[in-house]
Amino acid sequence: MIVAIDGTAGSGKSSIADMVSHRFDFVNLNSGNLYRAVTLYLIGKNVDLKDERAVEKAVSTLKLSYIDSRTVSINKKEVSYSELHTPDIDKHVGVVSNYLFVRDKINKILNDFAKHNSVVCEGRDIGSVVFPSADVKIFMDADPRERAFRRASEYGESRDEVISDLIIRDKEDREREVGALVLSPGAVKIDTTGMTLDDVYKKVAFLIREKMQEIKT
Repeated sequence: MIVAIDGTAGSGKSSIADMVSHRFDFVNLNSGNLYRAVTLYLIGKNVDLKDERAVEKAVSTLKLSYIDSRTVSINKKEVSYSELHTPDIDKHVGVVSNYLFVRDKINKILNDFAKHNSVVCEGRDIGSVVFPSADVKIFMDADPRERAFRRASEYGESRDEVISDLIIRDKEDREREVGALVLSPGAVKIDTTGMTLDDVYKKVAFLIREKMQEIKT
């Protein structure tokens, strides 16, 4: 079974995917961490992120592996969740993830995992591009002010600064030529504003169990 979760930054996608993976024993494919890993690698190599040829050259030799929802491997070196989730990477991952050759590399990793496992995968174009035939599709969103509060609490930054970045990122994500954030056909939209994680999980779990029952019959 494949569960695809798309949505805006800070809407709770990663937390819900983590809960689903543990409670349903699915592999948690965090696509965002893979894009963040590529961004971290490029920044570490001082590659000009706006130079497409330079980025493509650097990425072509990069050996990227998915370990689990909080860890990836860059050229056989494990990189933790905390290293991937920093304000600096937040500001640059959008540029890197817009390159088609980067998306193709990561989509192959995701699809290889899904061939032999039940998975839950979250990101920006999971239901529309990566897994268009996913068994369950979810689209999560929330009021920008609430999403900013969540991010500010995580990073220890001011909410005003974070909300400004989120609004810009939302616009960029929806207007991307490649892998734009869209409500894909068949996706169920969940507005997480004012909801607890447990409330959101219950809605998602209901949809998964419903699909499981449908598949059995």
